[in-house]
Amino acid sequence: MKRLLWIIGFCLLASSQAFCGELDPVKSIPSFKSLCIEEQSTGFNWEKGKWVPTRFIENKYIIQKINLSSVKRKEDVPFMCRKVLNEIPVFSNFNAYGCYLVKRIGDDNVTIQNSKTCDEYYDMNTKNLTSIRCEFVDNISFLPDGAFIKIPYILDLTSKPNNGYKDSMSIAVGTCSTLVE
Repeated sequence: MKRLLWIIGFCLLASSQAFCGELDPVKSIPSFKSLCIEEQSTGFNWEKGKWVPTRFIENKYIIQKINLSSVKRKEDVPFMCRKVLNEIPVFSNFNAYGCYLVKRIGDDNVTIQNSKTCDEYYDMNTKNLTSIRCEFVDNISFLPDGAFIKIPYILDLTSKPNNGYKDSMSIAVGTCSTLVE
């Protein structure tokens, strides 16, 4: 493991592309809109001081990648998406940032200003998209035309919560399909 970390560190610092290989950053995927449907949802409710298994109602979401190049003024970019404008991904060869709007169908209070930065992950060899991860109220990982997984973002680990209450925890799985406009 130490050897692997040393090699990676050396490649990041080395200026010779002949030794480390060509380091082309990935290009972020174009804008899209997907319908994501939870097919199964299960989890736990906190009842009388312990977690009790339960099933949850499945939800449907519209997930849209926002095209920031059409925004004329920087002030009009949703606040939580402004780091996308800097275009400085953490590992420029393996991931990129995108501005995404995740809207549960039936939630009319969500607007473009609720958009957030999500991470797009790519295969190191093929540079194909492998997943998109968004941290909203829940962690959502998905592919525009593929799998969808939602897990809790914040977990309450206290043994004695205030007033004996803890938020429910759920995990949901489903699929997404790109919508054609």
